[in-house]
Amino acid sequence: MEAKKFSRSTKINVATHISVANIYVRRYNFSIGLVILYFSNRRYIVQRLMPKRRAVLD
Repeated sequence: MEAKKFSRSTKINVATHISVANIYVRRYNFSIGLVILYFSNRRYIVQRLMPKRRAVLD
């Protein structure tokens, strides 16, 4: 009896966490995409705008 109750509450817990994660991802997907774009293009941007500074950093 106790094990059944525990497993059911665990399943509910996992489902709640998954739904919360889905909401979080949907809400912040755009900003995360922007951050990923910025970091993937940062080397190109730095090369374009500040070649001397990049030489010092590398």
